[in-house]
Amino acid sequence: MPKQEEPIGPEVGALAPNNDLKDDTGSALKLFDLMGDNGVAVAFVRSLGWCPFCKKQIRLLNEVRDDLEGLGWNVVSLTYDAPEVLQAFRKKTGVHLDLLSDEGSAAIDAYDLRNKGVKPGGKSVGVPHAAVVFVGKDGTVKEMLRHKGYQTRPSAEDVVAAAKALSN
Repeated sequence: MPKQEEPIGPEVGALAPNNDLKDDTGSALKLFDLMGDNGVAVAFVRSLGWCPFCKKQIRLLNEVRDDLEGLGWNVVSLTYDAPEVLQAFRKKTGVHLDLLSDEGSAAIDAYDLRNKGVKPGGKSVGVPHAAVVFVGKDGTVKEMLRHKGYQTRPSAEDVVAAAKALSN
């Protein structure tokens, strides 16, 4: 009998954690501080310092940011990178998304998205599985978009489509 893959990430309808985080300037905040009228779409990415797939995804989400905000959803990026790494990414790319630092991966763990398949002792310890989690104003998970593996990500169009469906 083939081994079943364990579920990854929060279940739709579950209470979402509201962890302490830092933005790219090092200022402390909580995830729920960043909600739009309907909530917040959190793009969990591996690293904006070294992961090309993550960098591309955040640049593409930045392009649809106004569409998402118009639907009442603020979109943010969350990674285990230090604020300085996020600040360097912002400076290089000019993205306008909130870039959130979860050094130590406490929020990543709270959302049950830590990638446990990475080699111990390497630079990837603490990275999340790539996912976009929609958290509604009521603090519950409304939707989670995720693909198996780290190279394929929910597209910006899929994120906008989910936001539209959740906004109706």
